[in-house]
Amino acid sequence: MALICLICLIVFLTIGKLDVTSIKSELKLEESNFNKLVSQMELDKNDSERAISSLFRSRGDFRDKEQEFVAETKNLKAEIDGFTPKRLEIEKEKHAKSEELKRLEIKLVTTLAPLDEISIQKIPLQKSKINKEEEKLKHTQVLITEKNDADLKASNFQNLETKRTIATESFNEEFVRLMEGIKKPFHFYYSESNEVLIASRAPSGKGIFINFGYEDGFRENMEFLTKNENASSPLSFRLKARLVQKNFSYLEFLDETQVIDSSFATEGQSLILTRSGEIILNESEDESKSFLE
Repeated sequence: MALICLICLIVFLTIGKLDVTSIKSELKLEESNFNKLVSQMELDKNDSERAISSLFRSRGDFRDKEQEFVAETKNLKAEIDGFTPKRLEIEKEKHAKSEELKRLEIKLVTTLAPLDEISIQKIPLQKSKINKEEEKLKHTQVLITEKNDADLKASNFQNLETKRTIATESFNEEFVRLMEGIKKPFHFYYSESNEVLIASRAPSGKGIFINFGYEDGFRENMEFLTKNENASSPLSFRLKARLVQKNFSYLEFLDETQVIDSSFATEGQSLILTRSGEIILNESEDESKSFLE
């Protein structure tokens, strides 16, 4: 028993020593945690104090804003109370305008009634207008086509006129060249021209005398075509050589108009005579000439 007790005492002491060491370690750990908690509590206390201070400031701001909102609300209420008479006046005016609008709508309906009739009457006019515009377009297209044709013909005419001018100039140059080689006394060739001075007019009025004769190329029975710018008519007229001497000729009018009207040939006037062939009229042309005379 003593031995057993001794062994138990030794075991107890050993275990006790171990427990004291473990408790001390736990105690130090708890003290460290406690110190941490104290530090955290201090921090939380500071944060709480700051939050409380901020809350007090916010409450003061909210109180100021509340007072401002209360004052503004009172002002708005006063304005609303002031707008009430105006609103009643506006409602009254609105009602009057509504009544006036109804009257105007009735008047508008009455006024638009003739317009409906006019619109119905306008339909055939519009159709007629469309037809006229289409017809105008067709005429415009025809006019453009005709204008193009006219321009083309004018261009062709201009080309022909240019060719005629060139041919006339060539003919005159060749005519002059050939005439220079003809020996005198010559006689007039067809289409050849010569300027003469009227010496006198026959007393009968049927002809004129000129101081041009055989040596100037005149021959009996030659016919000439001429015109006088100072005559009563700008039309050309014909003359025929009835008597031709060396330096003297008598030319007879082939139309009764020149016999009657002396303005066609007067003493002292100049005429350009162009030799022409004899005109042979058939029966129908004789009747037409007689009718015109």
